[in-house]
Amino acid sequence: MNARDDAVFRVNNFFARNGSKVRMDLQAKLAQISGVLPVVQITDEDTTVSINTTSTSSGRYGGVIRLDSNESLIEVNNGASLKIEAPQTSALLYDTATNSRILVDNGSKMELYSSLLNGNDATVRFYGAASRGSRFDIDNNSTVIIEAEEGAAPAVRFRADGQFFVKGNSKLQMYNGGNGSPNNSANQGIEFANDGGVFDLSGVGTEVNIVSDFGPAIGGNSSMEINVREGTSFTAIGRSSTASGAIFNGSISNITIDNPLFFDFKNTRPNGGNIYSVSASSIFDLKNSNFAAWANGSNFDLEAEKYWNMIDFELTGSNFNTIRKTSDPESFNTSTFGPAGMTAYSRISANNARAVVDELRVPTNADKSIFGHVSIPEGSDYRSAFEGEVELEIEIERLTGEKETHRAVTKVDSIYGEADREGIFEVKLPDLLNEGDRISVLSAFRGVGEVGVPSLPDDIKIDSVDVFPIIPPKPVEFPLNTIGKTATHVQGYVENKEVEITATHNGQIFDTSDVTVDDEGNFILNLSDLTLKEDDEIQVFLRDAEGSAEAAGVINPPETNNARGNINPAADLTFHDVTFEPATTLIVEDVGPFSPVDPLDPELEVEPENKPELPEDQGQLSIDFISSFNFSSQAISVHEQTYYAQPQRLLNEDGTVKENEERPNYVQISDRRPDNERSGWQLSVTQNGQFSNQNGHELIGSEIQLFNQELVTAQGGTAPTLQEETIQRIIPNTKKILLQADCASGTGTWIYRFGDAETADKSVGLYVPKGANPEAEKYTTSLTWELSSVPENQ
Repeated sequence: MNARDDAVFRVNNFFARNGSKVRMDLQAKLAQISGVLPVVQITDEDTTVSINTTSTSSGRYGGVIRLDSNESLIEVNNGASLKIEAPQTSALLYDTATNSRILVDNGSKMELYSSLLNGNDATVRFYGAASRGSRFDIDNNSTVIIEAEEGAAPAVRFRADGQFFVKGNSKLQMYNGGNGSPNNSANQGIEFANDGGVFDLSGVGTEVNIVSDFGPAIGGNSSMEINVREGTSFTAIGRSSTASGAIFNGSISNITIDNPLFFDFKNTRPNGGNIYSVSASSIFDLKNSNFAAWANGSNFDLEAEKYWNMIDFELTGSNFNTIRKTSDPESFNTSTFGPAGMTAYSRISANNARAVVDELRVPTNADKSIFGHVSIPEGSDYRSAFEGEVELEIEIERLTGEKETHRAVTKVDSIYGEADREGIFEVKLPDLLNEGDRISVLSAFRGVGEVGVPSLPDDIKIDSVDVFPIIPPKPVEFPLNTIGKTATHVQGYVENKEVEITATHNGQIFDTSDVTVDDEGNFILNLSDLTLKEDDEIQVFLRDAEGSAEAAGVINPPETNNARGNINPAADLTFHDVTFEPATTLIVEDVGPFSPVDPLDPELEVEPENKPELPEDQGQLSIDFISSFNFSSQAISVHEQTYYAQPQRLLNEDGTVKENEERPNYVQISDRRPDNERSGWQLSVTQNGQFSNQNGHELIGSEIQLFNQELVTAQGGTAPTLQEETIQRIIPNTKKILLQADCASGTGTWIYRFGDAETADKSVGLYVPKGANPEAEKYTTSLTWELSSVPENQ
């Protein structure tokens, strides 16, 4: 058997249809297709033909599928696919077949792979001078992949009048790994070996990528025409062996690029090489497109040294070294483009794609900035927008319905400490955003001034976002920031009545499941199960019910947020533009029973107004608090009168008086002595002289009278004894015993109060008899309160 007889079969036609599945692993070529109008047709959805051969047939007698008659046709159509893996022979070969055609149409796919081909043994080869007028069509959403992994042969080789059309949103991916040595006349992606070659892209969405590692992308030193039409994308990367070599080689070449979506042509030769090697009568015609250029030896990963926005121009001359005409002679001229023309550049590119807004961060009410990201399509890939490349209009719709617009441009920036990225846009605001504010991207415009490409609504890929409430609740308020070691309860106040309350004792969580917040925002924290020591810390945390920030789309939310909501941090925590206030901490002090408590609710510590100065060394038997009696201003009367002291008032943490918080005047006594040291005690008071004014005038016969005497405690036990059950009269300069306790009574903390919530303003009286003749002056006196330990037998 000779070389041309190694075919598995020789036929006039080969058909695979109606979802057929054909797979062949061969040591020979598959088919010799001969005769009148020979056809290889693979058609219909899910029809697949897959061929793998180890044949090493070369030259005109190689090829996995070989056709040697005029008007031969290989057709892959209507969703079918053809895959040929032929490491050392051509995948498709036309031998002296005039007007032959390859057609991949209607969503079909062709994959052709070779590993080691040299000389003219291209992966797709139209052989012989008679093989003129050959045509390769890829149309209607179809895909062709041609890869020549190794060897000096081109990936596709045409003879005279060869034509390659990619259209109708189709894709061509071509790669030639070459033989490892740069060559201006080998290792091509496509070779037009004779004149009349055409390479044409048309149809919005059509995309071509040709990469030749060691040779031209398209070449052949013949006349050719290359058209890159509206809405198409064309990437061509090659490498010349010399600085004067190029990735597009042709004699008389006409290159037209008309409003493409994207093109990018690179000569990767170190220190640069030409894009085009053409004769002087050639024409390069760019229409309605941006245009960027990188000088020889430039770093292609950086932005272009030169850029023109939406320009038309024509170049001519050897290697396109002369400007023939330009739509903007002020910006594109010999001075700006350079006297060497295209030969000064190793990369040229244009991207007329619309900007795509692909990210809008969900902001929080801890933010003074709105961030997002913009990408620019480059063929089927995307890159981040360059600094200043895209301008955006952002709308903020407030909860009130008021709308405001802001402008932003893309830049290289960090979003709240993340790594810097290109394509970031930021709207900086003077104030924090508010919960419920809605953020929208209204428009994006890629260009400079009024010249550019506006994005369409479909290019804004993100929806509007709402500001998420991330700031934790205002920390709990307590009357004081200290508590005694013996405290069993503490009352707090919260603004947000929906909060969950948790607490720690020296960093250890303790049970707060029974804590509830009333309608006024008050709650009681039970400390009775804790053993408190001096300098211990009770920290009380509030968590709202705003929900998960992560689920709402917030990137990298703070640790204070979980599925329920936001909690006060244990210490200052900065998130974005706000430092969260830490949870309130109560410090345990060795004050024992010395902190005043509420005379109406002795379980709660309070801060009363006008606290008296008390000895600090009272020990375990102590007076903790005594109200000062203020009878306010009264009208002068010639008749006997009883004036009543104002009720006791309480203070807020900041020292201001709590409105509508009046308490009975009271005295607080604590007996914390151990049982074996305890004896009785008595409380007495002495009025140090009669009421008098600064002129020495006295209210003769007046006396302080204590009504509605009551004893209450938070600890239980036996109450001390009132010495006068109904009314106590305090006579000036006379010691008056008020309370008496024995060893079994009066233990713990007791409140000796005058009245209750209803009678607080009518329980401490100043009786002034007729004839006292008061003057219009301020009258005062002082009282000495004495708490004495009394032996048991006394």
